Amino acid sequence: MTSSFLVLRARPHRRRALVLVAVLLASLVLRERPAEAERPAQFGIGRRELTLVDPTRPTMADTARGLTARPDRTVRAVVLYPTNGASGAGADTRDAAAAGPFPLIVFSHGRGAQPDTYAGFLDAFVRDGYVVALPEFPLSSGRGGSAADYVNQPADVSFVIDELTRLSNDGDSWFAGRLDRDRIGAAGHSLGGLNTLALALNQCCVDSRVRAAASLSGGELSFPGGSWAGRFATPLLLVHGVADEGVPVAASDAVFAADAAGGRASYLRLAEADHTGLFFGADGVLTLQAVKAFFDAELRGDRDDLRRLPDLVAASGRGEWRTRRAP
Repeated sequence: MTSSFLVLRARPHRRRALVLVAVLLASLVLRERPAEAERPAQFGIGRRELTLVDPTRPTMADTARGLTARPDRTVRAVVLYPTNGASGAGADTRDAAAAGPFPLIVFSHGRGAQPDTYAGFLDAFVRDGYVVALPEFPLSSGRGGSAADYVNQPADVSFVIDELTRLSNDGDSWFAGRLDRDRIGAAGHSLGGLNTLALALNQCCVDSRVRAAASLSGGELSFPGGSWAGRFATPLLLVHGVADEGVPVAASDAVFAADAAGGRASYLRLAEADHTGLFFGADGVLTLQAVKAFFDAELRGDRDDLRRLPDLVAASGRGEWRTRRAP
């Protein structure tokens, strides 16, 4: 796994500024299949690959990969959605979507990764009645992906939400009526965790449609014209491994501790997981349970699994569960 370092400045906490050295730029290759949920499937999985073009925002050049600047931004998005069959999502199935509407989670990949890197981890959400959209960012995805464009990626997520909302509102669309606009969440890993935190907490990029946000191995970086000092009520979940040498756990520690976070926050702090290890084995099971329980609580109002998590984590011996303003 290759990586690049940069300085990550945390938000001031009780008048103290923390300066953390972190790698939000780590490439990710998941060599094993991520943990999956044990709950029986309610739905099959349909898959559509969309090419979305935003003519209002440009794309910078990436000279290292021979990519020239463009006057627009093209975001490929993989959309996984519930179907009434038993289909899987290994290809562009184009199966008919089950009757909705369904809550939506937009999941942002890390540098060097792609949507399919995380699709196996997210299958359980779709089988339980979520739509999952996985954007492929123009410059940070794939081999040799660059993080230089990170400041533009939160707006890419908002654009994907715009386009899926438009499709859901179009009575002639394959996606007509499938999106519940009042139940939208965002999640992401590594650099994608930064995207997610910006959508929830930074004045540059807050999207009020995002009702819950989960950052996995993420942290904060500065955004032009933005600030982490605002108070936003978006419920937040953090998951981070203490053994993470890509993005040190201090990054999520600082986010959780910051007074400015404002809303409900939960934190699964895994004692042995590294930057990608939180997706695999016993740690992967806990990560999946935590993320699923969090979105069930915040987007569906079903808080039972979230209330059980402190005891579940304690019994596992794999880490600790912290809460602020616990429901």
